[in-house]
Amino acid sequence: MRAFSIPGKPTPKARARTTKAGVTFTPKPTQLAEGKVLECYLAAYPDAPPYEGAVELSVMVYFSIPPSWSKKKAAAAKDAPHVSRPDLDNIIKMVTDALNGVAFKDDSQISYITAMKNYGTKEGVVVRLVEGDTSAVS
Repeated sequence: MRAFSIPGKPTPKARARTTKAGVTFTPKPTQLAEGKVLECYLAAYPDAPPYEGAVELSVMVYFSIPPSWSKKKAAAAKDAPHVSRPDLDNIIKMVTDALNGVAFKDDSQISYITAMKNYGTKEGVVVRLVEGDTSAVS
């Protein structure tokens, strides 16, 4: 099992853009976010070879409670689901694309995903990778 955290405001994967000349590119915020994911992973596992088998992915996303909220609303929101943008699937996509070829040979190896998006005391993303099929459904 490999687990690591990405501190800071969670960033979703943005769609690729195309210029008038027909050149497709990844927006700069996505490039920076993917770089940060990779940096955090490599800091925790600098010499780890990529997984080769099935991979289980767990992504836990935390957003800070807006300071403009009342104390009552903020207290009720702690550890409550975050139900506004950015979309959880776009955050997962950003994480898997950043780890592709480094934590696992290809993101097609991901056979099971668990994810959540909540309010918390600290913003960030916690990622856990487990090699092997641990998701047996009975």
